[in-house]
Amino acid sequence: MAARCVADWCGGARVMLKPRVRYFNSDSELPGIPEPKAFSWTEAYATGHVADAFTWLAGKRYLAWGPGLLYSPTNRLFPDNGTATPRREIAGKWMGMASYSPTPSATVSGLFADPYIQAAPGVTGSGGFGLLHAEYQSSGVRPTSAGVVAGGGGAYRPYVGGYIQHLLDDAWTIGAEFSASNGYARSSGSGPVLRENDRRWMADALVNLRYGMRSGGELGAEYIYNGYRLGQQAMQQPLLAAQPAGGAWQTRNLPLHPLPEGHYLNLQALLPNLFGDRRFGVVFRTLTGLASGGNLTFLELSFSPRDDITAFLGMTRTFGPADSPLVRSLSHGIYAAIEIYL
Repeated sequence: MAARCVADWCGGARVMLKPRVRYFNSDSELPGIPEPKAFSWTEAYATGHVADAFTWLAGKRYLAWGPGLLYSPTNRLFPDNGTATPRREIAGKWMGMASYSPTPSATVSGLFADPYIQAAPGVTGSGGFGLLHAEYQSSGVRPTSAGVVAGGGGAYRPYVGGYIQHLLDDAWTIGAEFSASNGYARSSGSGPVLRENDRRWMADALVNLRYGMRSGGELGAEYIYNGYRLGQQAMQQPLLAAQPAGGAWQTRNLPLHPLPEGHYLNLQALLPNLFGDRRFGVVFRTLTGLASGGNLTFLELSFSPRDDITAFLGMTRTFGPADSPLVRSLSHGIYAAIEIYL
């Protein structure tokens, strides 16, 4: 639901509300991992312009950037970039943000936010999260976008990172992203001592190659390196290593690195015009932990009988060794959803 102020004095301010109602049922439970709420506000914010180059935003909003197919190393406020689970399932976070665009191709923004909801063993959980983000997008036949990010606060240690993606030709795009910090989160002094929170410099990174189809679809392959991977002892704790199946709800909302293992391969296909009809769409993704051999495969079908209504059916299945984090978290899952735009 959206509303816009058209009076001269309000600077084009608008309000966006995205309520979500869920029914959730599971034949298995993971201790300490809450189920999705029956009702929540996915987003609820107001935004507008102070001048042509300045934009403000206040409320609950989801933000994403970078080339990552699975997650965004530079976006620790929302590490899931919207494709690890469907974008509609990722809830925003309460924030205030200001942006400045000195030119049409460059933007600098700063925000302060409530960083997370859930507590994690061994991690302190107080304080707000601040982030500075600068992005440049070139124009022309072979455009390039690049950005730098610095952030931290609350549970999270200060970190820096950057990303770049470049269109190689009419169909192929290459991308890379990384972040680094002196420890991932702040230890509370009680609970388990996590390897990712050691006071030493660590980094995570990804590189991917995407092929854009004439139908509007995209095929992608991505390698992920995670220097913040969990140690063997922490890997045995379900709350620390769990990865809920894609599509049920956002992967994790904890002050922990979103991926417990050190190396992953992700393959995906986004096909918005299945059978040559824009009303039908498919999302297919298969994620493999290269060390454990665990695999999570996700398939989502969508159908839009009208422009303002879309129905979804999603299915998840895991394969591989029973003790791998991907398989141990959830063996299978299915969900149905409907979106109505007003």
